[in-house]
Amino acid sequence: MTRPFARMLLAGAVLATAAACANPAMDDAPREPYPPERPNETQPGAKPPVPRRNPKAVPYQITLRIENAPGPLNVVTAGVSYDVLDDRCLPRRGTMSGVRLQVTQSVPLTLTRIGPDTYRTVVHDDLFLPDDYYGLGVCKWALITVGFRAVPTGAAGETRYTEAIFREDLIKAAPIRVFFSPTRYPRAAAFADYPEFGEADPTKFRLEYRARLFSFAFDIERLEP
Repeated sequence: MTRPFARMLLAGAVLATAAACANPAMDDAPREPYPPERPNETQPGAKPPVPRRNPKAVPYQITLRIENAPGPLNVVTAGVSYDVLDDRCLPRRGTMSGVRLQVTQSVPLTLTRIGPDTYRTVVHDDLFLPDDYYGLGVCKWALITVGFRAVPTGAAGETRYTEAIFREDLIKAAPIRVFFSPTRYPRAAAFADYPEFGEADPTKFRLEYRARLFSFAFDIERLEP
């Protein structure tokens, strides 16, 4: 999966319900395989766990500036998704399928408007503590993406301007800027609720649109726990 395509999938998912996409680069440590058969590995009635929050989770402050928009983008929302990357700690759903329970947590974020078209929130990298939920080994949670979405008024059918910040970019705490075309503002002609995703390279837009691009600019700062 390419990075732009992954961004599109994850940004939409984290703002709706959950983003279920593991990034193997986030867990580089070698892993010993579990035995093929373990007691209690198949638990058809298993339910997703309720994770305990980490009181010493590392906070990151994210500031979003919407610049040069073609009109108001007055409804801005954000959320963060966490996933268990190594599913060997999760039970199988049934003896025939071999499919393991999928575990994801989506947490809405509170955005504070601190200026014209400027919003701030705080997200925690290691929000959930590792735990052995099913007697199959310790499950470790990882932040997958932080998703942002802005729409003109919140009315049905409006274009949804969307961007996702991956964990690796959050940890770097470097500025991020993505660009959008104004051509589908406030709504796309042929599609209701059109999802418009940011593009980091403005030269990928048609030449006649480049002078009219608007952007989401993110500043990220690591705070003390």
